[in-house]
Amino acid sequence: MSVTEESYELLAPETAAAYIAERYEQIRRDACAFAAAEAARQVVGLAHVGDLETLEDDAKAAASRGVIRSVERLLLERFESAEAVAAMAVEETA
Repeated sequence: MSVTEESYELLAPETAAAYIAERYEQIRRDACAFAAAEAARQVVGLAHVGDLETLEDDAKAAASRGVIRSVERLLLERFESAEAVAAMAVEETA
């Protein structure tokens, strides 16, 4: 459903609420995908993070695997809040 700002005011309240919920969900999915792309880029791309670079090789490899597992989950699962994403990241990198 595509709704312009001008036609938004003409919507029935339940239709407007459904549109807002759908839009919010799309923004949340996009934010998770962006975070996943950034995290992956920092592990496998040229934009390495100082936190990972200062670790010993074994610890760096373990942390990188945790980040990649987090990236996978960010792309495949739905998270209802930033707190849920943070908890998942802690779980995957522990």
